[in-house]
Amino acid sequence: QCQGNQIPLEPNLWFGLGPGIIILLLTVTSSVLACFARSCQQGTCCVLLLGNVLLLLLLLALPKEGPCPRQQSVEEVNWQGLMLDLSLSVGAFAAVGGLAAWAAEFVARPIHAVPRDERLA
Repeated sequence: QCQGNQIPLEPNLWFGLGPGIIILLLTVTSSVLACFARSCQQGTCCVLLLGNVLLLLLLLALPKEGPCPRQQSVEEVNWQGLMLDLSLSVGAFAAVGGLAAWAAEFVARPIHAVPRDERLA
């Protein structure tokens, strides 16, 4: 029963399943298909299984919405926190981009031997 004689909300179900379980079933199905497409290579299947387990743990850790409606609260926007989050995300993207550029220049690039001049020996 809800407080104040409020009517409980109907859950958003599809064939009796909630959206989290549907997402989990879709990722498991796509993971199994990807595993079969890659001829069941051990690394691919383990990574996909780990991803599904992490998704399940995330869905279990997220707070669940109850059947009773909640009153919407009007809150003031924390502009300082918003700007800090924005600057942190821009800095993180710049760092990842710089790391990718460095890796493309120095790590992924093949090293060629320089011919030795026989006259200097």
